Amino acid sequence: MFKTFKIYTRHRNNYVDIIEKVLKENDKKQVTKNPDLLISIGGDGTFLKAIKDNSYSPDTLYVSLKSGKLGFYSDYSVSEIDVLLKEMINDDFSVEKTPLIKASWTNGYCYAINEIKIINHKQTTNIEIIINDEHFETIKCSGIYISSAQGSTGFNRSCHGPIIYDSYENIILGELHPVSNVLQRSLQNPLVLKNENKLIVRTLDSECAIIPDNLERNLCLHNNDIFLTHSSKMINILRKNNFSRLKKIKESFITLK
Repeated sequence: MFKTFKIYTRHRNNYVDIIEKVLKENDKKQVTKNPDLLISIGGDGTFLKAIKDNSYSPDTLYVSLKSGKLGFYSDYSVSEIDVLLKEMINDDFSVEKTPLIKASWTNGYCYAINEIKIINHKQTTNIEIIINDEHFETIKCSGIYISSAQGSTGFNRSCHGPIIYDSYENIILGELHPVSNVLQRSLQNPLVLKNENKLIVRTLDSECAIIPDNLERNLCLHNNDIFLTHSSKMINILRKNNFSRLKKIKESFITLK
């Protein structure tokens, strides 16, 4: 049972007024920091930003109220706001515990829910991939990405990577625009790894940007080791009791609207 709540939206709208009114009538307190429940109104981008701005707190329950047509993290559209409010008040929902992925380097670190990209936007760069302390390959490319299982339907899918629907036990490593000719070869296909695999990305000859979920840009100098890991830190996402990830994939990408 939650006692405090916060609403996150890019623009105030009538849905904010409705939520505030109903929750306050049910003795819920609206706060600006450390809420028990954080309600995001918008799409997946807004939802990811809301979680980041709440420091990926594992003590908060996150729910997305979808205002557009697509929203992989939302089980509720704004037309179902009454259903969402009723189920929240009655504790009639399930909780999906979702792990984060993490990048750490010499002078910083960041978390992500979907993916972390390491990119040079100006030129191709040489990147060395080390898995479990063993050299795997050196790629001349624009960059690489690591995707979580739950993020495999996002940027990873647009790169023709595999979708993982029934497990959080894997991460995906993919190359971005690799050079392929008689002098340069790389795997090119996305590689599925177990969470416990030790993954190091080494930037060899130019600085790169480290971008988690397209939410921020961190600069990493050349000749730097970036450690990419499956984090033990988890967030809690509110779902309908009958939530099915396979059904969500089908509705998002196969079923015609």
